[in-house]
Amino acid sequence: MERIDERPSDLVSNVEMGIHQITQDGIAKTTNDISQLAKDQMERIAQLVDFHYDPDFTVNARAKRSRVTAPLDEDIPCYFSVEYPIEEPVMTECSDLCGLQEEYSYLTETVSNSGDESFTQGGSESWLHQHAMKLEDMYYEELEKISENVESTFEMNEDEDWKEPENLEDILFTDEKENHATKTQDRPLYDGCPITVGVSMLLIMTVAMHHGMTGEALQDILTLVSLHCISPNYCTESLRKFKQYFAIAKSPLVFHHYCSHCFLYLEDKRVETCPNTLCPKSLKGLGNKSFFIEIPIVSQLQDLFKQFSIWQMVRTYRFNRNRTNNDLGDIYDGALYRKHWESGFLKDYRNISFLYNTDGVPIFKSSKYSLWPLFLAINELPYSQRFRRNNMLLAGVWFGPDKPFMLTFLKPFHTVFHQLETNGVCILNPSGEEITLRTILLCGTCDLPARCLVCNSIQFNGFYGCLRCRQPGKSVRTGKGGHVHVYPFNENDPCGPLRTKTGIMADAKQAVQQKSLVNGIKGPCWFAALQHHDIVLGTAIDYMHCALEGVMKLLLELWFTGKEGQEPFNISDRVEEVDKRIKEIKPPNRISRCPRSIEGHRKYWKANELRAFLFFYGAMVLRGILPDVYYKHFMLFSEAIFTLCLTNVTQSQIAHAERLLMHFVLRLENCMVSDIELRIFIPFFTWPRMLGTLVLCGPIQLFLSRVSMVKC
Repeated sequence: MERIDERPSDLVSNVEMGIHQITQDGIAKTTNDISQLAKDQMERIAQLVDFHYDPDFTVNARAKRSRVTAPLDEDIPCYFSVEYPIEEPVMTECSDLCGLQEEYSYLTETVSNSGDESFTQGGSESWLHQHAMKLEDMYYEELEKISENVESTFEMNEDEDWKEPENLEDILFTDEKENHATKTQDRPLYDGCPITVGVSMLLIMTVAMHHGMTGEALQDILTLVSLHCISPNYCTESLRKFKQYFAIAKSPLVFHHYCSHCFLYLEDKRVETCPNTLCPKSLKGLGNKSFFIEIPIVSQLQDLFKQFSIWQMVRTYRFNRNRTNNDLGDIYDGALYRKHWESGFLKDYRNISFLYNTDGVPIFKSSKYSLWPLFLAINELPYSQRFRRNNMLLAGVWFGPDKPFMLTFLKPFHTVFHQLETNGVCILNPSGEEITLRTILLCGTCDLPARCLVCNSIQFNGFYGCLRCRQPGKSVRTGKGGHVHVYPFNENDPCGPLRTKTGIMADAKQAVQQKSLVNGIKGPCWFAALQHHDIVLGTAIDYMHCALEGVMKLLLELWFTGKEGQEPFNISDRVEEVDKRIKEIKPPNRISRCPRSIEGHRKYWKANELRAFLFFYGAMVLRGILPDVYYKHFMLFSEAIFTLCLTNVTQSQIAHAERLLMHFVLRLENCMVSDIELRIFIPFFTWPRMLGTLVLCGPIQLFLSRVSMVKC
């Protein structure tokens, strides 16, 4: 025979190897068997190609044959190929099927014309039977690969038009598949097995995600688990079916749709045109309609309170915690919590309160897309447990290139919070007792840009940008020819006139009627409409951005920037001496970041580094280098913020911190340059009186910073 350059596939090669070892006596029987097998399988392939798919036929459902060892390479003579006829392909678009058909045509042609007398009759028949079984198994593997590419995931009638799914839910879920998943997931993996199919699938998926398994490794794990289980069982050996199980599993996520052009919330997700009369755009097509996700708070509470430890802490901690006289240590000591305590709502062990937080988390370095999660923390848990990842609730997630439109994003959560504070929700405690749990949204913390979105007010750098008072501020020209909005310190009334919840709701109503800003309020916000939530007193101060990354960073810039080199407070020429002192500091383990130099890394300091400098390093490294008048001025701010961040703070300490901040602000303009005005005066001392110490807002900000480090 003449050798050809292009060899057949592995299937044909193995067939040809075996043919040279078949004796003349076994050729006739082998030819008939393989020809019939090829004929039967080609009919099935033709059915697949024509999309007449039989859902009862699956490759994995066939009886498993034991694998046989292939002949050693030295026992197989060098194989050659001959020209063979190629039958007409069933479907010209399916190249894989055509190639398989050619292989079987070649197989039948070669078997009828080939032979080898190098083996005895008895040995050849025994090996022939084993090798034919191996060939059949190899064929089934080829057929399974083809089926995965050809078969459809749903059955179609010939007279039924296929419609492209428009929503993610339509792709993930169908009623038939949900029913099938529900029936199988609660069954034992096999008779007498202590775990169900659903638990088994979840455990395997957890291990795969934890160790970052590849698809090939996961396939091996599925096979290994199946081999260790008693037959018959409901184990899944196919990676495709394993993925499909989670794709069709019932999900607790709720999808809320909105128009991508005007952000209008869509009550009916199947509407084809935006109901907004000012935006009558079509919602068909990719990108015209978007959605955000809600993770039901009720179901999360029901699952959380089934844990004995959580239920025990919520039921007893607020009543049994240690409190020293009238010290303010936790949120229970603040005026806002005491208000609901004295009314009797939070005295009931079955009622709880929430602390919310939301902020943008960038997930791509080269894109403006970001996540906006809405987190809830249960205030009735101990401080050490309150901000643990497992004890916080992720209520919803907004994803997109734009910041969330809060009138759309917070609408479903307002409905849930209103239901929880009025009617409550029935839950089962660890003892199996059914109780009615009621909750209120007590307070929240956001950075300034996020706070403006939540409260539907103007940005902090606009007129009437402060949410605590109605001081308008003024616009000041900067040295570079630009403008900046500042809030000069008013000695006569530094904190007033104060805002109230009633006043903000009145301003919001007037803003809607006039279609313009009223005292910095753009319109209504969902959280202000809740009965027990005070939008003014319940919106906490973000001391991380205001005190650390705001004032402290500004002071470092004034002290060590070369452009202020002629000013008496500027010590940029002695920065090396300051860095030398910083390098000699050996902080304790509770300070998470080691000190870095000011000259080379000041612009990249994190909030923890600024906090360490404000509380600990600054007093030591600046003494004797910063002129005495400016050093004392810095110590006013350092002592005030340090006092307010103590674990327990007394009323007299709060009054002392208030006086220190007043003195710091009054001397700021005189101690620094004459054209610098205080950009914004924030009464930090009002936070402890309302909600507890300043340090309470730290953990949730730290949690969000850790989330932002998880990149997709």
